[in-house]
Amino acid sequence: MSVTVYARVPEVFSVTGKDDAVEVFNLSNVNFGRLWRLLGLDFSADGVLVGVDLLDLQQAVDFVLEVFEAAPDIDRGLPVTADVGAHGSLWIDCGLRAGYFRERLRQLKPAVDRAVAAKGSLYWC
Repeated sequence: MSVTVYARVPEVFSVTGKDDAVEVFNLSNVNFGRLWRLLGLDFSADGVLVGVDLLDLQQAVDFVLEVFEAAPDIDRGLPVTADVGAHGSLWIDCGLRAGYFRERLRQLKPAVDRAVAAKGSLYWC
């Protein structure tokens, strides 16, 4: 499963006459959750994002990007792990390369900035 993040910006529809959704990027459900938690956002027990305000999100993205730019070694990635589950099943997490979250935040920032400027919204599915 994956999550696609979009910016909904009203002026796109008025100019093109097409859907006003502008796709930003796609990432796995797990990495979406990791990225949101990195920004200080959380999900309720039923998976609903709690307390998202675009201005707060914009500030969080800017802050975390500044930290990663100042100290790039912080975004070290995640190691590959393997766990044995029920009945001997093997669960492998392929990990993340160094700089992954910085790259994703750089993709997210223009969409958040655009949505804030246009009084639009950000959504994911």
